[in-house]
Amino acid sequence: MSTLDQAGPSAGGVAAGAPDSGTRFWGPARDVAALEAVPTVRVLREEHREAVLAVSDFRGDLSITVRPDDLLLVAQTLKIHPELAYDMLMDVCGLDRLLTAETPRFHAVYHLYSTTQKQRVRLHVPLDDAKPAVDSLTPLYKSALWAEREAWDMYGIEFVNHPDLRRILTHEEFEGFPLRKDYPADRRHALSRTYSAFPGLPAEQEGRTVVEKRLGECRLPSIKITPRHALVGLPLRVDTRQLR
Repeated sequence: MSTLDQAGPSAGGVAAGAPDSGTRFWGPARDVAALEAVPTVRVLREEHREAVLAVSDFRGDLSITVRPDDLLLVAQTLKIHPELAYDMLMDVCGLDRLLTAETPRFHAVYHLYSTTQKQRVRLHVPLDDAKPAVDSLTPLYKSALWAEREAWDMYGIEFVNHPDLRRILTHEEFEGFPLRKDYPADRRHALSRTYSAFPGLPAEQEGRTVVEKRLGECRLPSIKITPRHALVGLPLRVDTRQLR
């Protein structure tokens, strides 16, 4: 792995004169000099030098660690700079390093992709152990709306200024954050009431209520309508052979 951080190459960088390890899975191995010449690294060094805490390249997979206070500005540069154009936020996830005893314990991790440059970069943002929090990227990427909710739900990372930060995979009465390494695997939660799988939708559109209609002697097959149809406009197909 090629690594370059504030401590310099001695913190894990490729030693001078080290043999080339050849082509790796995602691309060719890069030494420190080659890594600094990568446009993504070069531009961030030029425009946000103090924000960049570390740069690493594992099997051609570029990863940049940035200060949490600078995340929004760094992400904005990655998106709008014409040489970079990271226009797609593919995923937001959490990282809990409790079992490896590394500090800080929590990281927010962002996977960005440029559809024009065909390049990927991963941003690591170290967070406070007691209250992990960082600015939301929803002003830049609409895909952060759901992705940040999942990271909050699973890891308890607060995304400041997120317009709708609530649980997305667990229910409202869930306690704790299930992907944290100290969460009890056998913990169970008793619910005080029933919950809709699709809050806000009428019951007949929730995908769990079967609607049947009769037209004279012709009985239509049961059709289940899910939010997926409504969101992306998927057509409904009816097999007329089921009519009887």
